[in-house]
Amino acid sequence: MKKFAFTLIILSFAAISSSYATRYYVNWAAFGNQDGSSWTDAFISMKTAIDSASAGDTIFVSAGFYPASSSLDKNEYIGLKQGVVIFGSFAGNEDPITKTVIDSRDFEDNPSVLMGDLFLDDAGGGNMEDNTYHVVVAKGTGAESIDSTTVLDGFFIYGGNATGDTDSTSVGGGVYLTATGGGSCNPTLKRLIIFGNYAKEGGGMMLYAGTNSECCPMLDSILFRGNYADGGAGLYCKALGGNCS
Repeated sequence: MKKFAFTLIILSFAAISSSYATRYYVNWAAFGNQDGSSWTDAFISMKTAIDSASAGDTIFVSAGFYPASSSLDKNEYIGLKQGVVIFGSFAGNEDPITKTVIDSRDFEDNPSVLMGDLFLDDAGGGNMEDNTYHVVVAKGTGAESIDSTTVLDGFFIYGGNATGDTDSTSVGGGVYLTATGGGSCNPTLKRLIIFGNYAKEGGGMMLYAGTNSECCPMLDSILFRGNYADGGAGLYCKALGGNCS
């Protein structure tokens, strides 16, 4: 009887916990309340949406251009958060959003572009020195690891310029995944086109695993195109006492 009651308590707690999962919406051209509650009232910033989300929440992003920094700071980036799922490339009028809608997104007609080009001056051989070092970053540590429930799905990633003078600002122009302190960084990255990024190592993507740490993301349908680096123009994997693959 006690075991049965305990099971009921666990199930009830799980149901209550799952009820707190929230859907957020992002549309760079939204003119509503900008509280993320619907397409009309969507956030206009990726950073605001991610800061608002918690593990178990989902973020839907419409077609548009989303800079890695909202304050024109090249040190900023779009940081993935443990357990938060982010889907891009919606038209911005889908309601309700079902699995069928998610699976049938039109990436060509509705591209969601995450970009390091803060001043929109890269075209035609423009200046990339003012671009962010990274566009997308995930950091797993011993205190908080990143697992496969952390998802980025359906984006173009462009314009990271990791040509700085430090270990962290010279790698992973497009995507920088790092695991340190005995933690892991294993997000799910799916249906991404990573192009036009620069770095000294890992122009498109950098995977780094420090001592006793693991950086082994799940990569599904990733296209690297036109990225540049001294080492690993598309993807560079570096393990220093850890596991990286």
